[in-house]
Amino acid sequence: MYPHLEPADLAGKTVGVRSYTQTTGLWVRAILQSDYGVDPASVSWLCFDRPHLQEDTNPDFVTWGEEGKDPVGMLLDGELDATMLDITMPKDPRVKTLIPNPQHAALQWYAREGLVPSNHYVIVPDALCEQRPDVVREVWRMLVESRREVRPEGGVDEWPVDDLFHPLVREIAT
Repeated sequence: MYPHLEPADLAGKTVGVRSYTQTTGLWVRAILQSDYGVDPASVSWLCFDRPHLQEDTNPDFVTWGEEGKDPVGMLLDGELDATMLDITMPKDPRVKTLIPNPQHAALQWYAREGLVPSNHYVIVPDALCEQRPDVVREVWRMLVESRREVRPEGGVDEWPVDDLFHPLVREIAT
């Protein structure tokens, strides 16, 4: 039988995560810290994806998993105390969420903090804005239109398209 852990039990435990810097992990750590008092530095984070940037460095409490190892298998074998899963969450009765109703927890955190951790950016060079404002307008139009097609109703928009961008792009796009 697997031990039942509460979020506050994570201090001193090993938690598997695809990447320490991934957006989902950042958001989950924020919920663990703000809602459950778990200091991220008190947990040993075992990562499986190397940073995408050579300059990126992880804190000392982040280590690397063995290549080819599966976090779910490691969890079931007792090599990990917990792991952050998304669509890879197995339909195995032994695997349960550590945070009760995680979608609700994310909505509560979002309502309180008013933001979603940044995930991806679209970068537009100044030269393109100056030389081809028509292209910038069209890219912006397509982004906004595509978001309208898949925007979640009543939930957190995990991929917001907002106007917090360079003034030159804002001027051209509007």
